[in-house]
Amino acid sequence: MLQDAKVVKIENGKTFVLVKRTSACSGNCKSCSGCDEKKITVEVKNEIGAKCGDDVVIFSDTKKTLYLAFKLYILPLILLLTVLILNEKYHFSPYILAFLIPVICVFWFFILKKSKAPACEIAEVIRK
Repeated sequence: MLQDAKVVKIENGKTFVLVKRTSACSGNCKSCSGCDEKKITVEVKNEIGAKCGDDVVIFSDTKKTLYLAFKLYILPLILLLTVLILNEKYHFSPYILAFLIPVICVFWFFILKKSKAPACEIAEVIRK
């Protein structure tokens, strides 16, 4: 997937770009006035040497994006269902569940935090 962005900060070897967030309505907000145009800052790989202020095109591999979405949404759901199935089988007390579910959430947070490699890279510089 290719998307236009603007390099806003280069700090400690990390490059951050400002990207217009697209939605299900393809971002044509002026035609329906249904949403605000939102921009987010994302860390990207900068192997081509883009400078701060450059307009760039960023590339994200679909396979990697789907994998990250799987880790973020599907695996926590699987963990939750596993805890519920184990609860049905072993009849845990509510106190154990009240302890177990937050522990799993914290554990999952650290797994996601550890794998914070940029999912996008700068493909080309449009305008300097």
